[in-house]
Amino acid sequence: MEKNTFAFSLLIRKCKGDKRRADIYARITVNGEQKEFSVKEQIPVSYWDSNKNRVRGNLMEARSINEHLDNIRFSIKDKYRKLLDENKLVTAETIRDAYLGIQTQLKGHKMGELLDYYKKIWVFKLKDGGFKNYKTTIKYLHLFLSHKFESGDIFLSQVDGEFATDFEHFIRTHPIKDHDPCKGNGVGKHIQRFKCILNWVANDLK
Repeated sequence: MEKNTFAFSLLIRKCKGDKRRADIYARITVNGEQKEFSVKEQIPVSYWDSNKNRVRGNLMEARSINEHLDNIRFSIKDKYRKLLDENKLVTAETIRDAYLGIQTQLKGHKMGELLDYYKKIWVFKLKDGGFKNYKTTIKYLHLFLSHKFESGDIFLSQVDGEFATDFEHFIRTHPIKDHDPCKGNGVGKHIQRFKCILNWVANDLK
């Protein structure tokens, strides 16, 4: 059997309305065939490092977008390997569709629903101390949703790098306890737990 040639890359396309800004796209290449899709992130053109396929800089927004891009890269490669392992048709289109299929499933679920379900499942699996920290993160998320969105909730498919950046800022500026603000490593731990919750639901839907 002829071995497939597989490649994944990221690129930008300038916005039609503002040439100084660009949308980031993911490109899958299999045996010369290419398929692309938008990763739903927009940046100033000058911020893009085409050699490294990453956003330049070390600011929180750049780090957040780069982490999002890394997650997409990992997921695409995982979809490629699974199609191979299951002896299914491997093309740029089938890999793209396998990845976007998860995003389609997420569209029907909301963040609040996920948080309640996560608490229900994991309260019995994590030790008291560990779940106590997750409960605090979940409380911050509920407060953030009520603060930022009129409906108090959003669909999981709407969660992106901007959401994570705004959530981090919210933790820093809206402490649950006024006399005990959350800063530094504490904020980082909340973001880490938030990502664990999202990864859990994404894997559960595979």
